[in-house]
Amino acid sequence: MQKIIFLNYTRYYKQVILAAEKSYFKEHFDTKINSVKQLWNYLASVASLGRKKNKNKVFKLKEDGSR
Repeated sequence: MQKIIFLNYTRYYKQVILAAEKSYFKEHFDTKINSVKQLWNYLASVASLGRKKNKNKVFKLKEDGSR
């Protein structure tokens, strides 16, 4: 009996989560549909594709591989 209750709960939970995600992204895409740049910026922030700066710069490389 406990297993049936748990399985029903997980199915319902997954349905609620998927509906919430669909609603969330639909809202954001609909509001930014007029600006492609805003859409891509939003997608990059969601996917964490922000630009990362490389702070380690190599000025000279010697033959032995040291800086």
